[in-house]
Parts: sequence; C-alpha cells; structure tokens
Amino acid sequence: GATVVLAARRLSTAQALHDQLSLSDLIAEVVVLNEAAVETFLEEVHARYGRLDSVFNGVGPRAADPGYGQLAADLPLATFLDLHRLVVGGQFVTGSAAGRVWRRRETCGTLVLLTSSLSRLKMSGMSGLAAASAAVEGLTRAFAAELGEIGCGAVCVNATALPETRTIQETTALQAARIGSPPEALAQGMAQGSLLKRAPSLPEIGELVAFLLSPAGAVLNSHIVDADCGTTSVI
Repeated sequence: GATVVLAARRLSTAQALHDQLSLSDLIAEVVVLNEAAVETFLEEVHARYGRLDSVFNGVGPRAADPGYGQLAADLPLATFLDLHRLVVGGQFVTGSAAGRVWRRRETCGTLVLLTSSLSRLKMSGMSGLAAASAAVEGLTRAFAAELGEIGCGAVCVNATALPETRTIQETTALQAARIGSPPEALAQGMAQGSLLKRAPSLPEIGELVAFLLSPAGAVLNSHIVDADCGTTSVI
C-alpha cells in the first residue's frame, strides 16, 4: 500500500527496478554524495506527495572496488577511506538532507539506515566495511537524537549476508579465492553459522523494514535491528 519512489546513481538501474516491481511513481538519477541533488530530490518527493514518510539508502560499492577480501596489511589507506566516504558519507548525506526537509516542511518521517553484521563479526579481509558498518550504527543514534527533537525517528537494519545479492556473491568469491576454498563451501558455511541454519532473504528484510515503518515499529527508534537469523559468531 506504500507509494515507492526510487533513485539510483544511474537512471537505468532505477528504471529496471521500477519495471520489475510494476511501480508507477517517480524515479530519478541521483548521486548519493551530491548533497544538493539528494536534498532537491527529497524536496521534489515531498512537494509531489505532500509528505515524506520514510527515507532509505542502500548505498554500497562493488565488492572489488573497496578491497573486500584483502587483509588490512595489504589495503591502501586511500581505498579504506574511499569506502567510508561512500558508505558512511552516503548515509550522512541522505539522513541530514531528510532532516532538513522535515524541519523546513514541519512534517515527519522515519530514517532507515543500513549496516552489516561485519560491525560485530570477527572476519579477516573486511576491515574497511567492518569499520564503516560500526560507524553507520553510531550515526544512527546521533540522527535519532536530533530527529527526535522534531518527532521524527531513525532506525538501522543490521543485515547479515544476503546470498541472492550480487554484492554478497562477489564478496564470497573474493574471500574464497583468498583462502583457497570453493565459493559454494564458504557460502554454505556462512549460512550454517546461524541458529536457523540459513541466511535471511531479501523479502524478509523488506517485511522487517515495513514493520519498522509501521506505528508499532516506532518503539524501536534509535535501535540497531539485527536481521541475521541468529548468527552465532557476533558479539
């Protein structure tokens, strides 16, 4: 029953998802680190529909670009920082722009941030994303404190590896190559590392986000919600 508006770095990407989901609403090409473009887009959404109930940013790199699978000893500082600029910076730009729109329009909504279980896992070859994920969780709490002043909320979904996504498939292949293991064996081992002996699916994450945006989900404001089927190797 929601009106879903899509934006992506490439319009073709947003269009493909738009067509796959049979949506009939606004799509746009927006670069997440372009602060003016992000805010203009959110303003356009608010102006068109008279409200901006939720803002979600799923930004992330291709697995090879940030050095996934490389040990910290081999990872250049520039690569480490580029990942933080995209992941943490992208979430900051989106969240701060949403806050400005809500304050200016005197309306409210819920900011949904995305992090990964690497913020708590102990896994080699993923130092950049582990640090960035922890930073996004801290940013969530800061946003929640500020947005709470105007009655808005912020919550973070901490999703473990979703095996049907391209990012996880590419990351698993890089990690498997580094340790000399078949990617299928590594993926199976990761799935077996949860209490339910499986990973969550994309539809399940979608249902979780829908709940967090419902009136009942408001009680979880500022929380980092673990969506990992009970992964055992986390703190």
